[in-house]
Amino acid sequence: MRVASLEDLRAARKVFDGRRLTLARTFRGLRKNELAQLLGVTPAAVGQFENGHTRPSPETLAQLTLAVGFPLGFFETGRPSFPVSEERFQFRSLKAATKLARVRVLARVELLAELVSMLEAYVELPPVDLPNVSTTDLESGDMNAITSRLRLEAALGLGPLDNAVGFLELRGCIVTRLRAETREVDAFSGWVGQRPFVVLSADKSDTARSRFDAAHELGHLLLHHDVDSDNEELEFQAHAFASAFLMPKESLLRELPRRLDWGRLIELKLRWRVSLAALLRRARDLGALSEFTYRRAMVQMSSWGWRVNEPGEVGAAEQPTLLHDSLLLLERGLGISSDDVCEALRVSPRDLELLVGESPVRLRLEPSSTANAS
Repeated sequence: MRVASLEDLRAARKVFDGRRLTLARTFRGLRKNELAQLLGVTPAAVGQFENGHTRPSPETLAQLTLAVGFPLGFFETGRPSFPVSEERFQFRSLKAATKLARVRVLARVELLAELVSMLEAYVELPPVDLPNVSTTDLESGDMNAITSRLRLEAALGLGPLDNAVGFLELRGCIVTRLRAETREVDAFSGWVGQRPFVVLSADKSDTARSRFDAAHELGHLLLHHDVDSDNEELEFQAHAFASAFLMPKESLLRELPRRLDWGRLIELKLRWRVSLAALLRRARDLGALSEFTYRRAMVQMSSWGWRVNEPGEVGAAEQPTLLHDSLLLLERGLGISSDDVCEALRVSPRDLELLVGESPVRLRLEPSSTANAS
């Protein structure tokens, strides 16, 4: 960021939007008292800046841009606004995540929605095309029936799903990943306006978990669109949905062993690209393994260290590509570089990387055809 002149600071003060300060502060994971300490003011003063009762002085504005790492233009009134409601998002590990951690990642989603809105002015993103789940289906709780219908409507067949993350993106979902510093929050999903957003965990090495997380969040989007997120039962439903979606009953029952056969189970793990733990749970739920055999298998996995590090490598983790491809199309098709995007969003290249979930270095790669230039 260039050093702002006193004239710049005075002009910025006149168009200062306190809501943008709230966004910047929560994006950085700062509490009001922490930001106040950095600025040399009281927490009450920060609150007044944010609620619009007062505006920071030019000197405080200069300190503020340094404290939160956003340029003056970021705080201008009239910037696009995409407010994110925590009630419209479903969080994994809800008890472990603090309020600050949740609002921090939701601030990221809000800025991501601003980026998506900008991209949509130039790039044709896949339209939102998620199937409806009827009230009757929800009341029945039959995830096998729900996911079988979904696979049929999407022409997925009953075999292993080729790419769970890619399926979300082709259906119009915006998918990104958390960074390692936000491990307190697991995968989560929800809606901003009319478009669904899915944020996956930072662990890119666990392919099976990544696929299950993607299917789990798809379950939330389909089943819990208008349901209060503070409900543990929803997690069980989304878990059951993911299991049934990734491992269809009709196909898997024909392949599962009727006794504890680790060699065969590892073969099935590689074929279906799910974890052994998920496969065993599904076998128990479908009646292929008894409750006693299932519990014995989990004890064995724990004693062998397989609960932490399972045998059987299922390949590279599935990565979101839609945002990357869209930026690439802007660069190659319209001459709009990632630096231009940063300037328009009033963010740094590092923050753009944080939003997209990939390093800008990937912009040198070939597109994967999930986005089209308008």
